[in-house]
Amino acid sequence: MIDRAMALVLSGVVLLGVACVAFIGVCPPAATCARPIWLDANARMSAVVLIVLVAWLVRAALLVHVTERGVRHLATTVAPSHLRAAQVRVGARRLVCVEGDSEAAFCSGTWRPTIFIGEKLAGRLSAEELDAVLLHELDHATRYEPVRRAMRHAAADIFFFAPIVRWWARHRTVQVELAADRAAVDRVGARAVAAALWTLGGSAPSGVAAFMGSAGLRVAQLLGDSIAQPGPPRRLVAASVVGTYLALQVVACAATPFL
Repeated sequence: MIDRAMALVLSGVVLLGVACVAFIGVCPPAATCARPIWLDANARMSAVVLIVLVAWLVRAALLVHVTERGVRHLATTVAPSHLRAAQVRVGARRLVCVEGDSEAAFCSGTWRPTIFIGEKLAGRLSAEELDAVLLHELDHATRYEPVRRAMRHAAADIFFFAPIVRWWARHRTVQVELAADRAAVDRVGARAVAAALWTLGGSAPSGVAAFMGSAGLRVAQLLGDSIAQPGPPRRLVAASVVGTYLALQVVACAATPFL
C-alpha cells in the first residue's frame, strides 16, 4: 500500500510540474506572473520531458531499492557441490544459494545481476532440470532483466492514467519469460525445461525475474502449441486515450484563467 501511494505521489509531482511549465509558458507578457524570457517553446517542451524522465527514474530506483533490500535479508549458504557443478556447466558467473526450505529461483541485481536459487530446490532437481533453471535465469542476467523490469513497472506506475502502459509492461514480461525458456531449450532441450517447471514451486521476492513467471504460456510453448498474444483490448486503448486527455486537462487547468 505504501509503495502504491509513493507511485501516486510521484505521478502527482509529474502532473504538477508539467502544469507549472504550462502555466509559465502561456502567461501573457503584461501579466504579473513574471514569465522568464528564456523559457521559449523548446525550453518548455524540454522541461516537460525532463520532469517525466526524472519521475520515471526515481520510481524505478525506488522499486530496485525495495527489491534489493528484500533480497539482502535472505539467509544464504555455501552452494552444494552439485549446484556449483551446474554453475560451471551453464557458465553462470554469479550465483547465490538461499538457505532453508526456499524453492524459488530468480535473478536480481541492477548492475551485477545474480542468480538466486533455493537450497531445497537445488536438491530436488535433476542435473538437467537444474541446468534448465540456471540457463533460464542466466538469460535474464545477461539481458539485465531485473533493471529492465523495474523500468517497465515504473512506467506503468507513473503513467497510471494510461492503462495501456501497464498492459505493455505485462505483455513484455511474458515475452521475456518465453525468450528465456527458448535460450534454455537450445542448451538442454524442452523436456528438461518442462520437467523443471513441473517440479518447481514456492515463491520469490516481488519485483525479481522469477522462474515460475507466465507458466501457462511457457508450457504451451514447450508443447509446440501456437501462442496467441493478442494486442491490447479496445477498452484499454479507449481508457488510455480518455485518461491521457484528462491528465492534459489537469496540466492545462492552471493556465486556463490566463488564456
